[in-house]
Amino acid sequence: MYYIAKSYVRNEQDAEEIVQDVFMKLWHRKDNKEIWTNNYLFTATKNACLNYLKHRKVVVDKARNYYDKQL
Repeated sequence: MYYIAKSYVRNEQDAEEIVQDVFMKLWHRKDNKEIWTNNYLFTATKNACLNYLKHRKVVVDKARNYYDKQL
């Protein structure tokens, strides 16, 4: 899962955090045995990466807009 995350975000620390977050979310739902399949884990990791990238784009765009207004 780490290598999947790293291929999306291209940053080791961010990939580790994403995988950790996925496992924490799954741990809170540990009684649901259906979620502990490889397919579900990979899909959850991929979706977490896409959400991270989407959020990062918003942050960068807002910072860029703020910087442009300061000039």
